[in-house]
Amino acid sequence: MSDSQTHVGSLAAGEVEPRRASSMPAPTTAGRAGFGLVVEAPELRAGPLPAKTAGRWRRALAGDNRGFVLRRWLAVSDLAALILAWIASLALATTFDRTPTVIDSVVFVALLPAWMAIANALGLYHLPDRRLGHSLADEIGPIILALTLWSWAFLLGRAVVDTNSVELLPSVGLWAFAIITVAGLRAATRALSRHRPWYQQRVAVMGTPGDVQKVIRRLERHPELGLDVTCVVKINGDAASYDAGPADAGDPVSAVDLAPEVVRAARRAQVHRVVIASSPGDIDQRSELIRALSELRVHVDLVSADVDAIPSRGSLHYIEGLPMLTVPVVRKPRSRIAFKRAFDVAVASVGLVVLSPLLAYCAIRIRLDSRGGALFRQERVGMGGKHFEMLKFRTMVTDAEADKPALVGSELQRLSEVPGLFKIPGDPRVTGIGETLRRWSIDELPQLWNVVRGDMSLVGPRPLIPEEAELVAGHYKARSNARPGITGPWQTLGRSDIGFEDMVKLDYTYVMNWSFSDDVKLLIRTVGAVVRRRGAY
Repeated sequence: MSDSQTHVGSLAAGEVEPRRASSMPAPTTAGRAGFGLVVEAPELRAGPLPAKTAGRWRRALAGDNRGFVLRRWLAVSDLAALILAWIASLALATTFDRTPTVIDSVVFVALLPAWMAIANALGLYHLPDRRLGHSLADEIGPIILALTLWSWAFLLGRAVVDTNSVELLPSVGLWAFAIITVAGLRAATRALSRHRPWYQQRVAVMGTPGDVQKVIRRLERHPELGLDVTCVVKINGDAASYDAGPADAGDPVSAVDLAPEVVRAARRAQVHRVVIASSPGDIDQRSELIRALSELRVHVDLVSADVDAIPSRGSLHYIEGLPMLTVPVVRKPRSRIAFKRAFDVAVASVGLVVLSPLLAYCAIRIRLDSRGGALFRQERVGMGGKHFEMLKFRTMVTDAEADKPALVGSELQRLSEVPGLFKIPGDPRVTGIGETLRRWSIDELPQLWNVVRGDMSLVGPRPLIPEEAELVAGHYKARSNARPGITGPWQTLGRSDIGFEDMVKLDYTYVMNWSFSDDVKLLIRTVGAVVRRRGAY
């Protein structure tokens, strides 16, 4: 194969030189222009599989080992968390002079296998196999449900074994402590696992050039997913004909032969997942492609063609074996809107009281650090296009706006520009204390007062300045149908690393598919986003 051809080779599983799509060699399209199936992949060098690379977790099965290993680590994590919760509940009971008996400990140990069964039945050990990524926000609900069922089993077990009256405190204490320990240790286990070699997955992305780039851009913004794009299958033209790429250069391939060609590329690139961003052909041809990849023991992820319209609560069902995703009508009952508002006011009011010492400390540090007031006030566009004054802790010098024209178009902005947003890492206008406040998102806390006033919500679309709001066009203007939020999808998924266009789409999707449960998940994810500090500048 010449140097100008696409490099798709074979090697033992586990030995691949990872390389992002942006650094892949130039692709080749066999045959005629206009129609083509282009395969881009890094050069894979054959060689023996090192014993150290294989590791003791290596299975003698095709496919990746992420789910296999992670399930076992999560099981160990759960058992350790339950033991810690039991020790904490014993200490709590001792404090109230209600020391549990030895029988209680025996019942606790005997019911540990029951926890494994309940957690497994609720899917707590199989999320890695069912989706690209998951977090504490996705599993906190199932964790609480599983612990509730298990705690009731523990209480009933104690009642059956112990003939005396059964105290509720050990069971209630165990349930409360276990929610904290199980969720915490699971989050720690996932965080540590993401740095292990077995967690990484090689990915092929298939679709039209535009769709492929959209998917790759999003995957590269989330390294925590452990996905390395090592193969790209670009579809040019329609389903009438294809070129097979490097395998059969110059030989046209019919739409019926698409599945074997894609499978061949996936096998040669040793990928673990294939993300289908867009696919040609009819239903039968797409089904054949998915079936062939599944038989190869490769995870398949389908990207919906209507990304803005598909809600997270869409219902997948079947009619005579034909999968159909039902998109429910968007309804926002007044009761839910009132509940969201009441929740916002209650949490923001308590937050202002509890965080008042921190707020006062930050205000004093800002005044001592640089000339000017502690608060920064800026006009933003709220619900229904109404303008309001948003509060933040001042993190820049007082004449920052006057210095902005000098930075527009500068080399610093050109090298670090976020599309559509004026965001510069290492902005020279940021003060010393301001950098710390931004890194931990503490500068946003004064917006709790905006929430109490009714200008903002705890969770919602990003509040835009008037100049940015004017750039939102078409159906995306519906994002202004909700109060802007202190946090939201843009803030939790990458903040300043996400460009203006993608941010508007995220906000639109949130507004059109809003639910209170999604707000709770976003609040939980906000904690992780603050800790990771990605895009905080």
